[in-house]
Amino acid sequence: MNLRPPHPRAFSLVELIVASSIVAILLVAVQSTIMLAAHAVPAANSKATALITAAAALGQLHADAACATAFSARSATAVTFQIPDRTGDGLPETITWAWDGTPRGTLTRQFNSNPAAPVARNVRDFSLAYDTRSAQAPGECDG
Repeated sequence: MNLRPPHPRAFSLVELIVASSIVAILLVAVQSTIMLAAHAVPAANSKATALITAAAALGQLHADAACATAFSARSATAVTFQIPDRTGDGLPETITWAWDGTPRGTLTRQFNSNPAAPVARNVRDFSLAYDTRSAQAPGECDG
């Protein structure tokens, strides 16, 4: 005659303590990973983010200006020029880059008659200088 039940239906106290300890260790590891990841991402108002935004904006301005076929307006804080057709309508495109000139102002890019889109915010200083010369043919411009 067997007095023990064939299969226990509950966890023992030791099993619960071991499982709880493993879960606690995993939760601490996940929390540490999240904290490290949060510190690795620069804040929206950090110098690193500002430098990345400025570099991207200047890269885009350079790419646009390298394709320019004609300039229709030039000033220290704005430039408007035409580039070869990118929209497939057979007409040259017009791009305007402008800074509002105020400290902590916004640098914008306008494509054709679309609304001006902000490219960089909190711009403290922006100044364009022009070295005018004629070129034989525009470089590679793939929009």
